[in-house]
Amino acid sequence: MAALPYFLIAAQAGQQAINARRQGVYESQRLEQNAGLADDQAADVLARGADSAQRARLAGKGVLGSNKVALASQGIDQTSGTAADLLEETTTVSELDRLAILNNAHRAAWGYKVDAAEMRAGAEQTRKASKSAIRSTLLTAAAQTYARKKGY
Repeated sequence: MAALPYFLIAAQAGQQAINARRQGVYESQRLEQNAGLADDQAADVLARGADSAQRARLAGKGVLGSNKVALASQGIDQTSGTAADLLEETTTVSELDRLAILNNAHRAAWGYKVDAAEMRAGAEQTRKASKSAIRSTLLTAAAQTYARKKGY
């Protein structure tokens, strides 16, 4: 009968350790999965940004072509003066639009990548905390058992 309290302390500690491990595994897996989703979002943002940048480039070429047609229909020399400046500015603005789209996509992707890194760090911390909780539970149980045995 005297061994029953020691058994109960050990059983309780064992159950607490199992629960701490299960919770740590669940939480770290959840964070790892979310990190993977954030990586997927970053890749998606970059792909959509590249697609939008390509469309902007094509739209810019369309505007440039329209400007060339308009100038040619009026008999204006496109190689010098204001006409050449207009065509150069059209090309420059089109390229700036394309670069702005790509830059915005990279900034958004960077945010997702930072989120993913934070989640992975959180998963690692959760694993460490879970192991620490298990050790603490088992050490506490051992100390309680020792204290009971010594009559403290």
